[in-house]
Amino acid sequence: MKTETWSLVIAIYAALISTGLLVLRVFENKLAAGWVKISTSFQPETDRRPAVICLKVTNKGQGAVTVSRLDLGGPGPVSIPLDADLISSGPGLPFRLDARAAEVWRIDANQLKNVLRSNGWNYEVRGIATLATGKRLWESIHRYTTVH
Repeated sequence: MKTETWSLVIAIYAALISTGLLVLRVFENKLAAGWVKISTSFQPETDRRPAVICLKVTNKGQGAVTVSRLDLGGPGPVSIPLDADLISSGPGLPFRLDARAAEVWRIDANQLKNVLRSNGWNYEVRGIATLATGKRLWESIHRYTTVH
C-alpha cells in the first residue's frame, strides 16, 4: 500500500478509537456522578400544614451523589440560598443521595413570599442544587413554579 493509504487507515483508526473513548467517558461520568434532576412544585395550604414549595432532587444514576447546597432561582439574576429559616422539612445538608433515589425539601411558601416581596422579585422560582463536587444543577429554564 501507498504511504497516503496507510496514513488514511491510521487516521480513521485513531478517530474511531478516540470517539469510542469519548463515549465511554460520557457514560462513565453519567453513571458515576449520577443523572441528577431538580424539580419544584407548589402544594397549597391544608388543615394540617401551611403552603409549601417542594424542591425534589432525584438521582437517576448508578452512583451516589452528595447535595451540599440548595437554592431557588428566579427570572434574571435572582438566587435565594435555602437556609434553616426557609426549609420547613427535609434532611440536613450536606446530604448523601443514593443511586436511583430521591429526596424532597419543603420550603415555607409564606416566608418565601416575604423574601421575594421584600426584594421586589417575581413570584416564580426554580430549583438549584449544588453537589459536593461544586457542580451546580438547575431545573429547566423553561419551567418555573409560581409561589401562590
